[in-house]
Amino acid sequence: MFYELQKYLNELFKRQVKLSPSREADLASNSFLYENGACKAAAIINETPHPYILRAVQKNGWLLLSLSDAAFEALIEDGRALNFAYRNDLVENRLLRFMRHGAKPCPEDETIRRVLLHTAMGRDTDAEILTMTHHKKGMERVALEKNLGGAAEAMLRFRNSQNRSSKNFVLLP
Repeated sequence: MFYELQKYLNELFKRQVKLSPSREADLASNSFLYENGACKAAAIINETPHPYILRAVQKNGWLLLSLSDAAFEALIEDGRALNFAYRNDLVENRLLRFMRHGAKPCPEDETIRRVLLHTAMGRDTDAEILTMTHHKKGMERVALEKNLGGAAEAMLRFRNSQNRSSKNFVLLP
């Protein structure tokens, strides 16, 4: 998923666009050094849609990308294709517990999606994964955890993949 998105952006702007996780949106890029550069980039992306990009906006010189449901589904499929070696730690056991509910689509929950992105990019923490459902209370939390099967499997495989590295998600200079 990252490769396709990176390739699309590189071809669209005829230069390498570096992506990183963001609090404001799913992904961000500061490759456009001036505000009007990011503003123009957002307009170009919105005019030439990509199935993985829901919308692009500019804020303080940053290009912010919100990803579509298709992007998260593709990310889960990418993760499920990886091999992993089981290490039996607390985080892995929590993810295995979520996986028992079966492979389901990625929930439309901002926190879960952010953790999935961070895990795929190699920027996750144990605490982030252990507390990813804590923003919900009671039955909402139980319902969310029952829908985490596919995302949890992808996170587990991304975390334990032999080739895990954030450099795996930068494409073509």
